[in-house]
Amino acid sequence: MNQGQPVARRSASVNLLLSNQESLYRYLHGFAGGEQYSDDAFQSVAEKLLNHPEKNCESPGYLFRSARNSTIDALRAQATRARYESAYAITVGSVENRSPEQIVDAEQALQQLQAALEELPLLTREIFLLFHVHGIPQRHIADKFELHLSTVEKRLAKAKSHCFQRIRDLL
Repeated sequence: MNQGQPVARRSASVNLLLSNQESLYRYLHGFAGGEQYSDDAFQSVAEKLLNHPEKNCESPGYLFRSARNSTIDALRAQATRARYESAYAITVGSVENRSPEQIVDAEQALQQLQAALEELPLLTREIFLLFHVHGIPQRHIADKFELHLSTVEKRLAKAKSHCFQRIRDLL
């Protein structure tokens, strides 16, 4: 292979990303209020463009909007994690007031729920966790996995039903 020749021709969208890299970083840094989310959003957009070269985008508006949406998703996920961590801290704090039977019942229900989630097909499990744990809207999940919104809704319904069936005897 000649060292001077590129391995593959870059798509117009990758060229757009590279030509707007600095301004996109500045925009994301200002929008997200920090380097962590701007780096993650940039990487997410770059990955999307590299993994889907058929999405030959030539509009800077699309590029900036995609990066903004990725940042919003990351910020929303962080807020959801913070809520769950707070709820967990409250729950752990109230364990002292529970009877040993209640603690055992709660642990069994949690184990059953974890087992139920592991039984789900990988894509269904990912959709369930993105929606219920990370707070990502169904439309964004559908876009991320290139699915119809109704497919995401059906997989969520099946996952909920499956999990409920597995823990209902413990409730």
